[in-house]
Amino acid sequence: WTKSYCVISVGDGATTAIIERYIKNQRPN
Repeated sequence: WTKSYCVISVGDGATTAIIERYIKNQRPN
């Protein structure tokens, strides 16, 4: 799923930051 998020976020720097924060919040660890 990480690759999919990266591909989707390639077009938007802001989207990338949001996704990164989302991933960090959703990480099981």
